[in-house]
Amino acid sequence: MLKKRRIFWQTLPFQILLVLALLVLVTVEGTRLLRRRALDTLTESLQSDARLAARLSEEKLAAGDRRGLDLICKAYGRAKSERLTLVAADGSVLGDSDADPAGMDNHGDRPEVKEALAGREGVSRRFSMTLDRRMLYVAEPIRLESGIVAAARVSQSLTELDRAVQAVHFRVGILPLLAGLLIALLFAAYNGRIRKSVGLVNDAVSRLGRGDFSHRLYFVPAPVMDPVTDRLNEAAESLGSRFSELEDDRNGLQSVLESMSEGVLLLDRDDRIERFNRAAVDLLGLSGGGLKGRSAYDILRNGALLRLIERTRAEAERPVSAAAQKQSADREVIFTEGGRRLQAHGTLFGADASGAAGVLLVFSDITRLSRLEAVRRDFVANVSHELKTPITAIQGSVETLRGHAAGDPAESGRFLEVIHKHAERLNSVVDDLLKLSRLEREEEAGRIALEEGPIAPVLDEAVALLQSKATESGVGLRVECECPHPVAMNAGLLVQAVSNLIDNAVKYSDRGGTVQVRCRTEESAVKIEIEDEGCGIPAVHLPRLFERFYRVDPSRSRSLGGTGLGLSIVKHIAQAHGGSVEVKSEEGKGSVFAIRIPFRKSSG
Repeated sequence: MLKKRRIFWQTLPFQILLVLALLVLVTVEGTRLLRRRALDTLTESLQSDARLAARLSEEKLAAGDRRGLDLICKAYGRAKSERLTLVAADGSVLGDSDADPAGMDNHGDRPEVKEALAGREGVSRRFSMTLDRRMLYVAEPIRLESGIVAAARVSQSLTELDRAVQAVHFRVGILPLLAGLLIALLFAAYNGRIRKSVGLVNDAVSRLGRGDFSHRLYFVPAPVMDPVTDRLNEAAESLGSRFSELEDDRNGLQSVLESMSEGVLLLDRDDRIERFNRAAVDLLGLSGGGLKGRSAYDILRNGALLRLIERTRAEAERPVSAAAQKQSADREVIFTEGGRRLQAHGTLFGADASGAAGVLLVFSDITRLSRLEAVRRDFVANVSHELKTPITAIQGSVETLRGHAAGDPAESGRFLEVIHKHAERLNSVVDDLLKLSRLEREEEAGRIALEEGPIAPVLDEAVALLQSKATESGVGLRVECECPHPVAMNAGLLVQAVSNLIDNAVKYSDRGGTVQVRCRTEESAVKIEIEDEGCGIPAVHLPRLFERFYRVDPSRSRSLGGTGLGLSIVKHIAQAHGGSVEVKSEEGKGSVFAIRIPFRKSSG
C-alpha cells in the first residue's frame, strides 16, 4: 500500500529550493556587478586624480626640482586618502606621499608604471607587500617637450571597497533572504489553504464513494480548486440522478418480481444466486435469508432442476447465432416439490464476448392446471361413458325392432320402453349440462339476480318437491329453520340446489330412515344442512365429490337415475350466491351436506 504524503510536504521542498536558488543567483550576480561597477568608478576617479597630479608635477619636473616633487606628493597625500608616487623614466622614485623616495625601490618594473612610461594609461590591481593590503594602481604619463619623462601613479587601498561591497553583499543577501522567508511563509499559508481545500474535496469524494450524492462543495479556501469543485458538484448531481434512476429501476424490477406469482431465480456466470423473489422461495420451499451469493448446487436439491441448468448452460458453448441460441437455450422441466407440481423454464441472459452468461429460471405452479387437466380428462371420459351407455341401448333396441321383434307387440313394447327410458336419461344428462353451462355463463357475466327474502319458503318448496318420492321410498323428511333474517338469494336456483341434495339423501337412505333439513344462522352467513342416515361416503372420495360425473358407486348411481351432475350444479349455485358447499361423511353413519350463503345486500 502506498504511503500517503501530504501535498504540503510534497511541494514545500521544491519551493524552498527554488527560493534559495534565486537568492544565490541574485546575491552572486548582484555582488559581482556591484564590485565591478565600484572598481570602474574608483578606477575612473584615480585616473582623473593621476592626470591632475601629472599636470601639477610638470613644472617641477621641467625645473628638475626633486624636493618640490616630493613636497607635491606629501601635500597630495594629506589632501586625499590616496597615495601619489612620481616615478622617473629610469624607474627611480622622485616623490611619494607616504614614504621617503630615497629609501624606495626602483618602480620601473611595476606594470602600471611600464604602461605609463610607454605612453599609455596603466591600471593594475595587486597585493602590496609594503602596505600589506590589496591596492588599485593607476599611472598616467608625464610629457614634456622632450617626451615622456616620468609617470604619476595614484593608488588606493581596496580594503574599504571590499568592506563596502561586503556590506552591500550582506544587504543584498539579507533582504532577499527575508523576502524568501516571507515567500516561504506565504507559500506555507497558501499550501495550508490548498491542503484544506484538498481535504474538503477528498471528503466530498469519500461521500460520493459511500453513496451520499446530496453533498455539495460551495466554497473552498483556495480559488485554484474552484474548477475541481465545480466538476465534482456536477459529477455528484449526475451520479445522484443516475443512481436515483437505477434505484427506481431496481425497485421497480423488485416490485415486479415480488408481484409475480411465478418464481424467479437469477444465477450468475458461476451459478450463484444473484436475485430471487418471494414466490421462488415459497414454491421451492427455501429459506429467504442468506440465499444471495450461494451456489445453486447447494440450494437446489432437485436433480431435474440441476440438469435443466446444465442443459441451458450447454447452449452457450455451441457456436450458433444469437437468435438460434436464445431459442435453443429456452428449456423446460416439470417436477414435484413439496406436494406441488411445478414447471421450470431456463434461459440464458447477459452473455459477454467470451460466451459466459447467467441463467434465468422461472417457476410456475401448475398444480391446479394439472388437476383441471385431470378433471377435464375425467369429464370427457365420464360424459362419453354416460352418453355411450344409453345410446348403445337405444341403438340395440332399434336394431332388434327392425329385425325380429317388429311383429310381436309384447316384444315391441318392451324395446320401446327401453328406448324411452334411455332417451329420458340422455335428455336428463343434456339438460343438466345445459344448466351447468348456463349457470357458469350467468355467474361470470354477473347476471344472476339476488333478492332479499326469508329462507324458510325456499326450504318448504324444496321439501314439497321431493315429498312424494320420499314417501314412496319410505324415508321421512323433517325441516327445522332457525333463520329469521332475510337472505340475498335467487330463490329458484336455491330451491334447485336444496332439492338436489334432498333427492340424493332420499336415494341413498334406507327405508325407514329420516332426512333432516336444517337452517341456522352463523356469525356472517346462513347455513343450510341436509343430513341423511344412509351408507355414508368413504373419505377418499370426498375431495372430488363435487366434480362433474364423479360417482362414488357408478353402478348404483346410474340404477337410481342419477346423471352425475347434481352435486356440481349445487356447487355452482352456492358460488353464484358468493357462498360455498361442503360435506361431512363417515362410512356407515350417513352424510351431512351444507350450503353456506353469506349475508349481503341484494344485487338486483
